[in-house]
Amino acid sequence: MRTPKIAAVLTATMLSISSCAYGESVGRDAVPDYDPTPQSVNSAAPEADTQQWRIPLQLQDLPIVDPQWATKPKHSNDIFLAADDADGILTYRAVDSSGMVLWEAERPQSCTGFALTSVGEDSIAVLSDVEPSGEGFGTTTVSGYELSTGQRMWGPVEVAGQHVGPGAVFASSPDAQIGEIGPKIVLDPATGEILLGESTHEQLRIVGEYHGTILVLQDQQLQAYAAAGLAQSGDVGKPLWAIDIEKYGWSVDQVHSPDAGETAPLSAALVGNARDELSLVDLETGEVIASGISDAIQDPSSQTWVTLGKELVGHNPAEGEYFRDPVEGMDFQGVGSAMVYLLNNDGGLEARNVITGEVGRAYDPDEDGIPAVPTYISPSGTGVLQVDEGYVLAPAD
Repeated sequence: MRTPKIAAVLTATMLSISSCAYGESVGRDAVPDYDPTPQSVNSAAPEADTQQWRIPLQLQDLPIVDPQWATKPKHSNDIFLAADDADGILTYRAVDSSGMVLWEAERPQSCTGFALTSVGEDSIAVLSDVEPSGEGFGTTTVSGYELSTGQRMWGPVEVAGQHVGPGAVFASSPDAQIGEIGPKIVLDPATGEILLGESTHEQLRIVGEYHGTILVLQDQQLQAYAAAGLAQSGDVGKPLWAIDIEKYGWSVDQVHSPDAGETAPLSAALVGNARDELSLVDLETGEVIASGISDAIQDPSSQTWVTLGKELVGHNPAEGEYFRDPVEGMDFQGVGSAMVYLLNNDGGLEARNVITGEVGRAYDPDEDGIPAVPTYISPSGTGVLQVDEGYVLAPAD
C-alpha cells in the first residue's frame, strides 16, 4: 500500500523563527496574548473520527483519541507531550497512556523547540518562552516543569537563543547567515543552571544532553558526563567514558547528534559527521554499537536497536546481530511491539520484525482509507499515530 508523503506540520514561518524570540523585526505587539502558566486539565481527550482511516493491525482493537497535536510527541514514563497550533499560539498538551489530558500550557508560535529530560526517576519538560522588554523586543527564557503535573520545578532562566538539542541544549542566535548558530550551553535538568558553555569552556564542544547524560567533544575525544556530577563538582572533571574521535573519522567542527534520542529516553545516541557517517553509541558504556549508518531506532518492548544505512540491521541487546539485510532508499517512520515501520522507495509503508527482519503485514489489505502511520508503540501497548498533518493516540490502559 502507498502512504502519503509525511508533510511537515509546522508552517515555513514557524520553522524559520524557531529561536523563540521576537528578533529585530518582530515587536511584542505582534504576538497574541497567551498564558504560559501550565493549567491542570485532567480530562479525557476527545475520541477521534477514524472512519476514513486505516489503522495498523497492532492497534486496531484500541480506541483512538485526538489530543489535537500538530507536532510530533515526545514521551517519557508513558506520558506524551506535543503542541497544537491555532491562531498564532502553541498549546503544549501532556497526555498519559490512558488518553487523559493532564495539563496544557500556551506559548508564542515561535517557541516550537522543547525538550524532555530526567532527574532520577522524574521526567522534566523544558519549555521556552519570551519575556518582553521595554525596547519592544523579547528575551528568550526556559523553564522546567514536572511532566506528570505541569508543576514548575525551576526557571524562568534566560538563554541567549534557540533550543537546538538534543535535550536541554540551547545556542545563541546566529551572527551571520541563517542556518548557523552561536555558542551552545547545556542546562542542569535539576535546577536550570548552566552546567557548561562553549563560550566559557573554549576547549570543548557540546554535543547533547540525554536525560541526565551529557556528551561533549574535548581533547579529540567524545566524552560523557553525568549532569548531577557536573553540578556538584563545578568543573568538568573526569568523564564517565571517552572515545577517540579519530578512530571514527569524526571532525570536531562537524560532529553533531541528530534527534533520534529527542523523542524518548533511549539507551544510546547517534553521533557523527553527516547523514551517512553516524555511529550509535551506548550512553552508559561508550560502546559503539554500529558505525557508518544514517539512522537508528529502538524497539521499547525488546530493547532491540535497528540501524539503517546501506543495510538494515537488527542488533541483539545482549551481543551480536539478529539480522542484516541490504536496503535502498528507506526511512524510519516508527517502532513498537517488536515491529519497525519504514517508508520505502515506492512511498509504501513496510513493517519489519525487529528480531527476524521479516516483512510483516501492517494493515488489513481489504481496507481502504488514509493510513494512520504508527510512530511509536510503548511497552504497555499505547500507540502514537500520524495521520495527515497531526498526531493521535491509541491508549492501551
